Formats: sequence, structure tokens, C-alpha cells
Amino acid sequence: MIRNGLYSLSAKSRDGVADDVGGILILRDGQIHGGDAYVYYTGNYECSDGSW
Repeated sequence: MIRNGLYSLSAKSRDGVADDVGGILILRDGQIHGGDAYVYYTGNYECSDGSW
């Protein structure tokens, strides 16, 4: 289970074309909110066996 809280996000492009991105995420009771300088993330998430 992923605990509710504030998390940092760091992602790398697998194809090497796009720049690396980062931001913050707020996870709360299956809801996700957050973003970076260009994008706002919102939606739902599920987790099982350490993956989400």
C-alpha cells in the first residue's frame, strides 16, 4: 500500500528523445494530484504488490 502524502516524481524517457521530467504528487485515498512547471496531473491510482 502506498501511504497518503506528498511525493517527488522523477522520470526519464526510455527512447532518449524527450527531456527528463520531475514534479510533485499528492496521493490521497486513491486520488492523485500534482504537476510540474508545464503539466498538472489528476486522476486515480491503484497499487498492488508494491506496483502502482
